[in-house]
Amino acid sequence: MIDCLANNYAFNIMGQDKVLATIKGDVPYTDPDWIKVFGLFKDMQESGLLAKGIVTMVNKVAEQMFANGKAVFAFNGSWCVNVYKGMNPNLNYAAMLPS
Repeated sequence: MIDCLANNYAFNIMGQDKVLATIKGDVPYTDPDWIKVFGLFKDMQESGLLAKGIVTMVNKVAEQMFANGKAVFAFNGSWCVNVYKGMNPNLNYAAMLPS
């Protein structure tokens, strides 16, 4: 799922054309704009924003952390509404777009 989040930041930083050019192989991931995108993850990690083991975490564990108030956000789609409700019927949450 981290790829989805990285692409969201990349589309905002680089624009659609450059991201698509990367997928086609015309722009390398060593491009300064990609380094800027990857740097965001470094900044998030160093600030303590990301949970330990987030890259290799099993999705069900991440869902439980969010549902039980141990994580401030979960990167999931609308299919998780029933999952979260089943884990914690009193959870107060809403959708947000990363920016």
